[in-house]
Amino acid sequence: MTQTWTERVREKAAELHLSDASIGRAIGVSKTTVCSWMRGHREAKLEQKRQVAELLGVSLHWLETGEEEPNPYVIPYIKPDLNANQLDTFLAQKAALQEDTGIRLMESIGTSYLLRVNNDSMIDPGNGTRLGIPPGSTVQIDSDTPPEPGNFILIQQGETLMLRVWQPIESSLHLLTVINPLYQSDLNIKYQGNLKDIFKGTVVAFCRELR
Repeated sequence: MTQTWTERVREKAAELHLSDASIGRAIGVSKTTVCSWMRGHREAKLEQKRQVAELLGVSLHWLETGEEEPNPYVIPYIKPDLNANQLDTFLAQKAALQEDTGIRLMESIGTSYLLRVNNDSMIDPGNGTRLGIPPGSTVQIDSDTPPEPGNFILIQQGETLMLRVWQPIESSLHLLTVINPLYQSDLNIKYQGNLKDIFKGTVVAFCRELR
């Protein structure tokens, strides 16, 4: 049977030897109010729940769900078992990327990849409001998500993986650019041909690594 938030309060308060009256004094409400919460006669406000959680030394997320709060800096995913062929392909790709291309393949997750980006080609140091992928980011790529103009996409030329912003020019002509203006002349790519030949997937999420 699923516990209510008040049942979790009861258990934690008992561990800390806190009565309803002491909880009320600590957060600035009466004992009667706390008793009403515990009996389910009244519902506490969100700020009051936050104060109770702080008093008990737990997170508000745990108080309301009974579960640990998910780390907002980690991209959630489910990793299925890889068959032998998938694993061989993944290891071969990983071995081929040991040179410093600015991208490290971290995981293969079905039709998706997790990458670690180590260069600054996808940020604009002169424009803090422009969306970019900072160095040290973990990036999730979905190979089944078709790109739209302006999307970050992962491309592969030879054995090198690169993140670029995609802009179609014609049906078989594509402009693949970086954001950082310091690299515009060096790293922009004008690709003639079918994008599918070099397309590895679209960026669907990224988060900055905590240091």
